[in-house]
Amino acid sequence: MRAGVKGIVKAAITAANSPIGRRRLERALATHSGPLRIELGSNARRSGWVVTNVSWRARYHLDAAQPWPTGPAAVDLVFADNMIEHLPLAAGRAALRHAHTALRPGGTIRLATPDVEAAVRLYLGQNHEQAEAVMDMHRRAGRVAEHPVDLLRVPFNEHGHHVGYLFDEASLAAELKAAGFHGIRRCEAGASETPELRGLENRTDAEAFIQLIMEADA
Repeated sequence: MRAGVKGIVKAAITAANSPIGRRRLERALATHSGPLRIELGSNARRSGWVVTNVSWRARYHLDAAQPWPTGPAAVDLVFADNMIEHLPLAAGRAALRHAHTALRPGGTIRLATPDVEAAVRLYLGQNHEQAEAVMDMHRRAGRVAEHPVDLLRVPFNEHGHHVGYLFDEASLAAELKAAGFHGIRRCEAGASETPELRGLENRTDAEAFIQLIMEADA
């Protein structure tokens, strides 16, 4: 019951905050100078970035699956850390198309999302040391991690990802290409050829084992 009430309250606050957050974002974009870097699905305060979300806590509200108020070819960099898997496939495709439209030619998008293939490899016992490290990470976070199946259940169920769409490298690369991106490449956590995209993911070593991080150019 408490969870239900809490959800209702958050939904009401989100509904009230969303138009305010959209107006804040429009004002911020109108007065912005210098390179424009948009982060999606975060409530962090990151220097040099316009950080957006759709949550009740968002200062700048941006529904990435709807046309962006940036206008076309206005954004230099886009970053989304564990956000795209919360969107159903159609919404995720729309978000990638709108990101491509918003990015200037040569601009870059960087996405981090749970990696289905990596999680399955651990579940199948292909690296026992990494699998146990991930299980320990889940336990320390207070999650139930008793059996190998939890290597799949926790990242793809407990965080609500089951209502969105899950990716491996091949599927995410295909969706990026379909949205118009090129130069698609996989990256290590925190590493990038673009200095401004380095060190963005806050990942423990164990969490990095089941993360897929990709960049692509507009």
